Amino acid sequence: MDIDKIYEELAAQKQIKNGKIVKITDGFFGEDDLVNIGAGLIPAVFFKIDKDGLIDVLNELIPSIEQIDGESDFFKMINTLVKVQNGISNYYGKRNNQARIPKYYEISKGSYDDDAVVCTLSQLKGLGIAECAEKASLANNVLLILNKIGLFDYKVKYIESIVSISDIEEGHAYLEFDRVTTKGDNMHIIYDVTNPEKVKEVKSGELFYYPALYCLNDNEYEDFLMGEPIDNSHFILAADYEPISKRSYSGYHVD
Repeated sequence: MDIDKIYEELAAQKQIKNGKIVKITDGFFGEDDLVNIGAGLIPAVFFKIDKDGLIDVLNELIPSIEQIDGESDFFKMINTLVKVQNGISNYYGKRNNQARIPKYYEISKGSYDDDAVVCTLSQLKGLGIAECAEKASLANNVLLILNKIGLFDYKVKYIESIVSISDIEEGHAYLEFDRVTTKGDNMHIIYDVTNPEKVKEVKSGELFYYPALYCLNDNEYEDFLMGEPIDNSHFILAADYEPISKRSYSGYHVD
């Protein structure tokens, strides 16, 4: 397993960007790719995944994920995502009250021009200011590499749209991947890396957190891309685990 070789292979592939209502980036974030976290600001504010930082995260995650064994394909997927979420959270540090954009300016002071402020993954390590764009783009790269080395069966895409949680609506970044069910049906899985679902087990009433995964069939996914909102009634285990609060995902408004 040559992580450097896999990295160079993925970084050399051109990203495919499409969608106006729901924005999709299909591909890997290399060191030349900037994730916009400060749309409308002057100068614009960007996040960049540097190779050293990504390798740092992978070196912590891969040995743990390799130990996942004896599980069904479904629970292997779930356990892998839990480890990825926890690893990303540990790398960035516990969320604190520091203002994110001013911290970007502080970190990158002297290294930006009139057009852009840029901070790297390595520069954000342990600061506790990372939000959805930093977490979802990092998860995108981690999972694409895990896919290449046979530790994750699905190829993810990076998604940007609107999320509404507890009546707070804001721009949001998360992931999507396709999965074939045991019945042979193709499902589109929306995966919110940043916001695990708090759920109640229907039989026992026990409360706990679960990866935020939502299943859409082909028609539902196409409707979503065209602007139809989805809510967490699509939660992947909704028959047995009931989400505690309502949330929805919808596209950006287009004039």
